[in-house]
Amino acid sequence: MKVFMRKLKSLGVLLFWLAVWQVVAMVVGRELILPTPLQSFSQLFKLVPQAFFWIDIAVTLSRVALGLVISIVAGVGLALLCHSSKLAYQLLQPVMSTVKTVPVMSLILLFLVFMKSGIVPVAVCTMACLPIVFSNIYQALENVDKKLTEMGKAFGLSRQKIFLKVVAPQIKPYFNSAVMVCAGFSWKTVVTAEVLSIPASSIGYNLYISKTYLDTPLLFAWTIGIIIISVIIEKAIKAALLLGDNKV
Repeated sequence: MKVFMRKLKSLGVLLFWLAVWQVVAMVVGRELILPTPLQSFSQLFKLVPQAFFWIDIAVTLSRVALGLVISIVAGVGLALLCHSSKLAYQLLQPVMSTVKTVPVMSLILLFLVFMKSGIVPVAVCTMACLPIVFSNIYQALENVDKKLTEMGKAFGLSRQKIFLKVVAPQIKPYFNSAVMVCAGFSWKTVVTAEVLSIPASSIGYNLYISKTYLDTPLLFAWTIGIIIISVIIEKAIKAALLLGDNKV
């Protein structure tokens, strides 16, 4: 019953904001500036049956997935390295802090000088998410209860078992948090990079074309599609992480 009421409340909030959107669009009275929800969703429904719509989404998703995987693997690896070597930490920490402060737009423009347009979104996504994963995992490793690890050694557990049974459960919440933050951030980063680098077959390319031809309803349609897909991805990742926790 509580779940039903919560979903009903969410639906009510959604309908309220759609109504606000409708009223504002009617007051503006110009489709070029602000289309109505009906105009925007009708454009989206026209896109859904078309093959290029799903192909472009799949290409963008592949870039998001690749950038996310690279940043997670590299972030965890570098955090482990820095945890075991203070010299590595002193060398890498300033780099991570610098990358974290660089605007995404600057990264896109810099990479466009050296890379092909199709690679830029993946590279930008990786560089944007890497510091997040690195800082979370490094902080988790530094906060691991040393008494528990010493106890594991006293009981004759191997390093592998100590890591799996003692260390991993303590860093898992930090890992989950990093993945959830990066899941949403990587999606936005990749699409932004695609808009500027304009690789063929991408969501960003379609946004750029819609803006160029002043097709505002189509621009809103793609934006709605991005929001829906982003929510689905975040929920899927959250469900996968919860499933992993339950198995552990």
